[in-house]
Amino acid sequence: MVQITERDEAMVQWLDVVRLADVEAVRWALGAFAGAGQPLSLRRAQMWVARMTAIGWLDRSRPTYRDGSIVWATRLAIGKPPPSLFRQTTRHEVAVAPVSARYLAQGFTWRRDRQPAGHREH
Repeated sequence: MVQITERDEAMVQWLDVVRLADVEAVRWALGAFAGAGQPLSLRRAQMWVARMTAIGWLDRSRPTYRDGSIVWATRLAIGKPPPSLFRQTTRHEVAVAPVSARYLAQGFTWRRDRQPAGHREH
């Protein structure tokens, strides 16, 4: 049986906001939520991803255009469908996640922009 910690829940909420992340971003976010202010080791991040994948809270893939894998929170964890890895914005979302995680590590907050009211609003 896997014990879910507050840090695990915070990580899943962060993944709900950023949607996609690589392991480098996961390292920084785990360090931020642990209060370290710096990234955890690659091995610790990989172990966390494996643990969350085993219980069905994360899923992962290795797209052909990336050297490493990317992860996202599953429907079981956040109640949303999985992201499409073939959208044009996927690379952007993966690139934003490490920036978000580094901001968190420095004590800042990160949240999703508000949804536009209409099609003409950006």
